[in-house]
Amino acid sequence: MHRLPGASACNCVLLVIAYHRATVRRGGASRPWRIRLVTTEARPCAADATLAGDKLRQKFARQSNPFAVVFALLFLGALGVAVVAGAVPTLILIAYAALSLITFVAYAIDKSAAHKGHSSIREAALHLLGLAGGWPGALIARQALPHKSRKASFRKVFWATVVINCAVLVWLLTESGRAVLERALTGLF
Repeated sequence: MHRLPGASACNCVLLVIAYHRATVRRGGASRPWRIRLVTTEARPCAADATLAGDKLRQKFARQSNPFAVVFALLFLGALGVAVVAGAVPTLILIAYAALSLITFVAYAIDKSAAHKGHSSIREAALHLLGLAGGWPGALIARQALPHKSRKASFRKVFWATVVINCAVLVWLLTESGRAVLERALTGLF
């Protein structure tokens, strides 16, 4: 067995064995290992190891989308301006703000559970929170944490809930929608 210069007996046993022209049979052909070395605390360790000819799995680079956060904040700001102008009831702004906070916390809990390997919040529940008006908080959470930003099917349903929620809000601002909202609010209070 050969050791790399500076390698201690306890830090990289796999590296010591695999480094010196170790081969493995896979698919009927013998191929050497390809190893990228990283030195930590003055000792070399294997950072990535693959069979020669295989591609290294690249970690997903976080795709930051500042537009999403700006969009959420602009929406809430515009809603605030509409409340001040008297075009939107204050209760709608309070509902959006509260649901956004609740949704942000739900995404944080879900991210924490997923990271620890525990059961997570169902995607349908996260979508329901977004549909109810928490989507600005979800957009901010998806960028800040980041969570639920890679899965294409989740993103499609999420954006559909945003569009549906905004369409319902616009309808609520029409004469017929406002009448329905007022009847619903008088029934609650």
